[in-house]
Amino acid sequence: MNTSVVRWGACSFLWRPRPLAVGMALVVLALVLGVLLLGTGTLSLSPAEVLDSLLGTGSNPAAERIVQRVRLPRVLTAIFVGASLGMAGAIFQSISRNALGSPDVIGFTTGAASGAIALIVLGDAGPLWTSLAAVLSGMATAAVVLALSGGGVLAAATGWCWWA
Repeated sequence: MNTSVVRWGACSFLWRPRPLAVGMALVVLALVLGVLLLGTGTLSLSPAEVLDSLLGTGSNPAAERIVQRVRLPRVLTAIFVGASLGMAGAIFQSISRNALGSPDVIGFTTGAASGAIALIVLGDAGPLWTSLAAVLSGMATAAVVLALSGGGVLAAATGWCWWA
């Protein structure tokens, strides 16, 4: 693999052209698909009209309003949620040291959903309390999984096991 080291002051970085090129190609693909997606809907717009609406140079105020106030927030939300889920999966896999690891396999998803469902059924809670119950029950599930696994990081750091 063609790897070189780039030094900048006290910092140094590994420069790998192939992953950078693939990443840039995926960013360009996401931008092109985003522009195409902004043009779909009840009011169909061409890519040129979408770009004019985004830049504020369009002659159609209705298209500008629909693109900027309705469609653009949806596309940006989809991009950021997808990126967040990808990062969360990568972090989870690196922490568990398992390339196939995911929260639903270990039970975090079920634990979080069970807490949310329990609060919905037992109490008449709104979205804030329901999401708080999901987070807390997911964390409780994580604690139980950690305890059942022998302590994980805590056991490795302190040499302590709860059954020893």
